[in-house]
Amino acid sequence: MVYDIIAIGGSSGAIGPLQQVMSELRLELPAAVFVVVHTSPDRPSLLPEVITRHASIGASTAMHGEKVQEGRVYVAPSDNHLSLQHEYVQVVRGPRENGQRPAVDVLFRSAAREYGPRVIGVVLSGQLDCGTAGLLAIRARGGLAIVQDPAEATFPGMPSNALKHVQVDHVLPAKKIGMLLARIAGAPVPEARAKQAVGNTGLLSIDGFAAEQEEAVEAALWASVRALEESETLNRRRAESSERTIAERFSERALANRHHADTIRRVLLSGRVSQVSEEGAEDGAK
Repeated sequence: MVYDIIAIGGSSGAIGPLQQVMSELRLELPAAVFVVVHTSPDRPSLLPEVITRHASIGASTAMHGEKVQEGRVYVAPSDNHLSLQHEYVQVVRGPRENGQRPAVDVLFRSAAREYGPRVIGVVLSGQLDCGTAGLLAIRARGGLAIVQDPAEATFPGMPSNALKHVQVDHVLPAKKIGMLLARIAGAPVPEARAKQAVGNTGLLSIDGFAAEQEEAVEAALWASVRALEESETLNRRRAESSERTIAERFSERALANRHHADTIRRVLLSGRVSQVSEEGAEDGAK
């Protein structure tokens, strides 16, 4: 078992760091690289061309159904999620997560589910907490978790949130992340790390049905967060344009929406959603 799956995610301010990471990867890299950076849904992503200009390893837009191969960089297309299943690439539109499509967590979770300890997850510059839940899944299944140093990141939100919730293995500037990936790609996964993953029976020993159940539960919870946040915004706007007595009601509703959204978000970022999924899978098997 070797480190042969590298999943990289970022958002605002991630292009420069991504270029630095890629500049360190050689043409015959003994690993496949998957990249999700939040981009505009209105036009095709130019990220493959940007990566190719700054790296010896080539990059291309991921195609649904293509087989995962070493020495290749697969980039999520605009307005589509990138995920992995049974050594094949999946490109599907699907619902937005954290308001994003493609979403970093979709890639990270699928990589963790399919490849376990073989995965290296990397979080680069970006806002809010995108990538945190996915990096948590990678780490829980024995994979490596790497985060760009928030002090270097233009937008430190994503790296900082990952550090807050995940037991990260390395915190490095982008250039050194690339150097580290070049060094450990294709290297054996330490036996202790592989045993740790297998021992995590609450996550790794679930069968295929339970894995799909976990994906569905987590996606539904993120959808609930988005719906609550949208309701909060709407209620605040109504409060601003209503008479005082009615405005107070809308303000109370907005506060309730925020409380519920924050509660669900904490559950997702704590990793406890897997427990909910396992219970659902057990009920479905009865």
